[in-house]
Amino acid sequence: MITTPRRGEGTLAGGKREAHTPGDTHAPRTPFGVRGWVRPLYRRWLASLAHLRLISVYPFGVLLISTCVLAHHGTGGTYDMDKPITLKGTVTEFRFSNPHVLILFAVPGDKAAVNWLAEGPSVINWTRTGWNRTSLKTKDQVTITLYPARSGKREGVIHKVVTGSGKEWCCETK
Repeated sequence: MITTPRRGEGTLAGGKREAHTPGDTHAPRTPFGVRGWVRPLYRRWLASLAHLRLISVYPFGVLLISTCVLAHHGTGGTYDMDKPITLKGTVTEFRFSNPHVLILFAVPGDKAAVNWLAEGPSVINWTRTGWNRTSLKTKDQVTITLYPARSGKREGVIHKVVTGSGKEWCCETK
């Protein structure tokens, strides 16, 4: 069994304790092998390293979070906000969940239906205007005005939704 010396004691080989007298020329060793007068300096040095670590980590974290926020909310770069289009189609799926409400709908094409994805704002914004998860159902007819994706994908951010029954939802995204 290895034991650490008590204050005022040294150790011999084999873990036996030896009493330390004030007249000895050498100071007892600490468990880390650092002499007593060096320990406060060593602790101060470790504390300064922890401080430097925090100083270097916080700016990186702030930069990372701000980049994610800007990347997520950049509708102007992803969608063409100057050329809204209006599409009439049939709802294939209505996802009323955060972070954004999604409407998947099929628009009749020349040969077959073309699937589109319309992205709206958050659920809370829709519920404040009276919409809920049952406002649209599969096979409902809708007319959606949206700002299309610049990439050419069949998706866009919603500007206005009108159901077959005439219920209208407007969203100013500009």
